[in-house]
Amino acid sequence: MLVHGCLYGCLSVHGCHVPAGGGAIDERGSVQMGSERTYERKVTAAGVDFQWTIEGPVMHAKMSARTLGWVAVGFNRRKELKGTRLVMGNVREGKVMVEEHIADPPQHGPKTAIGGRSGVLAQSGAELDGVTSIEFTLTLDTGDEFVPLEQGEVYFTTLAWSHEDDLYHHSAMRTAVDVKL
Repeated sequence: MLVHGCLYGCLSVHGCHVPAGGGAIDERGSVQMGSERTYERKVTAAGVDFQWTIEGPVMHAKMSARTLGWVAVGFNRRKELKGTRLVMGNVREGKVMVEEHIADPPQHGPKTAIGGRSGVLAQSGAELDGVTSIEFTLTLDTGDEFVPLEQGEVYFTTLAWSHEDDLYHHSAMRTAVDVKL
């Protein structure tokens, strides 16, 4: 099952007009993400495949793992989980959900609940043959204090997945690696 979701239609992000999701806009006005996009960079760890391309002020990305639960990628300048800017996604009952959370071990919660701004501009996802794949477009710098991202910089990057769709359910597998965006 493939589900597309465009949160804001076309966007003006820091002066750069981009279709949400970075994909083409079809004749119905829907953003087409997915197989048309190719990614410039890739890292695989802990069973999570994370691919991305940075275009100006946004990152187009795909994360996938052999699970029917959630998948996540997170970024931190420090080599710790606390303060990590997590992008978590799932496909539940045919609907894709992608949220930004901030880690404060042993908990985490929506970035917007603690005064931050969500950088998730578009999302799509699929569950197919036991693999959850989530694609999203993310604003690199939302103008808040929570881990602004910059192309070419190195981040302590968390990759994780769970057996459950509930974003608050613990991960089944999690690791972190240094990644240059």
